[in-house]
Amino acid sequence: RCTGGGSGDAGIAVLASSPLKDVAPLASRQPVVGLQRGIQCASVPVHRIRICNAHLSVVGSDRAHPGWEYRDDQLRTLVAAADSRTVFGGDFNSSPPSRADRYRWIWPHEAYRRYRECDQRSAGSRAGRATHRSGVKLDYQFTRLRRAGCAVRETGVSDHLAVVMTVRTDTEDSG
Repeated sequence: RCTGGGSGDAGIAVLASSPLKDVAPLASRQPVVGLQRGIQCASVPVHRIRICNAHLSVVGSDRAHPGWEYRDDQLRTLVAAADSRTVFGGDFNSSPPSRADRYRWIWPHEAYRRYRECDQRSAGSRAGRATHRSGVKLDYQFTRLRRAGCAVRETGVSDHLAVVMTVRTDTEDSG
């Protein structure tokens, strides 16, 4: 339902190779006047996991309040909805938190402390491969399940690269 002038609701999808159940949006704070992005979650019964995909607001996306930041609230909502059998991520429109990043405050502490990001090499790492044509990382996949692989792939249809994480669903990684 996007309309002219950058208003309306942006589309969001969850794609899976297995049937999905309980597909539903996750309510999160959105711009008052401007493009409404969102979070979509679903369960994958065959693997006993939940998956959530988010497209977070960009800075200045609220035309009525251009100085308002929404990504912090949206990330908090997303991380709070996850548990030990959830894979969550998406286009966060933000670089990984670092001392050099003035927007590092938007990241909930639990994101990297409780979960591991697909491209995270060690528990303390906040680095990752670029996922946008600008050369920065904007796209993420987090989980507590055991990661079996992580790839960043060209799709040929977007200015973003796809982040593809393979997880083991037969066991939990509580670390």
